[in-house]
Amino acid sequence: MSTKHFYTVHLSRGTNNRIPVDDVEAEDRDHAAAMGLRQFQMRRFDVKPKLARIDIESLENVELKTDKGEMGTVLIADVIAWLRQREQMDFLKENELEPLLEAFDGR
Repeated sequence: MSTKHFYTVHLSRGTNNRIPVDDVEAEDRDHAAAMGLRQFQMRRFDVKPKLARIDIESLENVELKTDKGEMGTVLIADVIAWLRQREQMDFLKENELEPLLEAFDGR
């Protein structure tokens, strides 16, 4: 079994428009972005705007709330493309992420 890490995920739509989601436990940044994106969708946020992105902060080695972890940004379109890869099929099903892809397929 692979090691899981904790991440804080934000849906970002501009400089000061960051919507947080609960912390996510995932194998890596890509998995965390997909899990966060699904949480945003379940909370009924529009996750389809062009150039919308997800900001991800690793919570590894962060001891105080004021500390910042390693940050990264990924475009939502890139998360969806990654999820569509054949190698992600098990992850997609295990985490019930099919509705996320369906939203981007227009179904």
